[in-house]
Amino acid sequence: MKIVHCLPIFILTLLAFSSSAQNPTDTLLTAQAFNKALHSLSEKQIIDVRTPEEFKSGHLHGALNINFYDEDFSEQLQKLDKDKPVLVYCRSGKRSGKATEQLQKLSFKTIFDLKGGITAWKEAELPLFVEPEIK
Repeated sequence: MKIVHCLPIFILTLLAFSSSAQNPTDTLLTAQAFNKALHSLSEKQIIDVRTPEEFKSGHLHGALNINFYDEDFSEQLQKLDKDKPVLVYCRSGKRSGKATEQLQKLSFKTIFDLKGGITAWKEAELPLFVEPEIK
């Protein structure tokens, strides 16, 4: 009799685990953890979702600038490789959080979001890449 009562709980538990296994890995990382992920992942896509002006003021080395405010933002995200980890950041974390939601909807497998954005990165005194001005 007890087995019959436990069966629905067992089935619900299985369903919960199977549905979470299909969700992408999305993790909000501190600046230090984000930096570690940058250096430990051999294949990755680093996405800066700030404006081009913000990007020029300093960004992470190797980052691709995809402006969150562009009309074709979602289409630009779709051009990325869904199987490679995506590391996304903005100024404070709001735009990258929204970008993470879009990446999830587009079925990206692994997504890392920089908690506190480039502001937290600077506060942690981690290096930024600033492109030299062309004269």
